[in-house]
Amino acid sequence: MSAIVAYARVSTDDQTCENQRRTISARYAVAKWFTDDGVSGAIAATERPSMAALLAYVREGDVVIVAAIDRLGRNTIDVLCTVEALKAKGVSVVSMREGFDLVPPAGKPLGRSKSLDDAAVGAGGALRHLGGECEAGLLEGKCKA
Repeated sequence: MSAIVAYARVSTDDQTCENQRRTISARYAVAKWFTDDGVSGAIAATERPSMAALLAYVREGDVVIVAAIDRLGRNTIDVLCTVEALKAKGVSVVSMREGFDLVPPAGKPLGRSKSLDDAAVGAGGALRHLGGECEAGLLEGKCKA
């Protein structure tokens, strides 16, 4: 059975994930929350406790919701690799602020998405095009499955 899973992150201990929780909860019935409080987006996703737990938890058909794609990380390569790792597990990703989702239409396999190619996030939230570098293997050694 598919689940809606949400991820929220703030960089410093004096911040809270509450605004992200409210934003996501207003539109989605979240079955499971993962939050990294006081954890910089500069730290690789697989090294953040709750993101690592999320990556281990999700199953094919699940949907991961984030308030903004930069919650997945500050480094474009890390964000792309995280999304690709989720896609490889058959997990869809929705980013509310950027207004894109990688949820396939019913009955369609989850494949390469122009939204992902065109909406890779760089430092400071600027959008940058990186194409299919993770998928093409050009970033070999930088993407960890």
